[in-house]
Amino acid sequence: MRRIANVSRPPPAFALDSQQLTAIQGITLTARAEAQIAVYSAQRPSTAASTASTGLSPIVPSLLAAIDAADSPALESFQATVCLAWLHHVLGEPELAAARLPGDFGAVATQLSGEAGALSGWVRVCLVKGTYLKGTGCKITAYTTCVF
Repeated sequence: MRRIANVSRPPPAFALDSQQLTAIQGITLTARAEAQIAVYSAQRPSTAASTASTGLSPIVPSLLAAIDAADSPALESFQATVCLAWLHHVLGEPELAAARLPGDFGAVATQLSGEAGALSGWVRVCLVKGTYLKGTGCKITAYTTCVF
């Protein structure tokens, strides 16, 4: 019987085009930001004053880059937008959080479901979270109203 030498094979090639790679980076970046905000929120007493120097401020530029990326799908951009609004809310800037969010969540849901087919569970969570953040950040006076 003839013995064959052990030959290690390279793993199968897994190639992503630049748009897929950017989308994965955007999703990863947003997920990491969500985790950092959640940890910060759990550790912070509810009566503590928020400041921009909490360690969360470095997240802002990277989320803005994910939102503004020209080749980023609308889905990833929307998720990053809601994450950024949550960050502003946690830092005690509810008006800024509301200003970052879209005015019509119904239109956003329609647009995203048209692009993606069916909305994932996380996108639905982002829609609900965004609506809540928009509502808590709106200042309603006798002459103005918030449009969702």
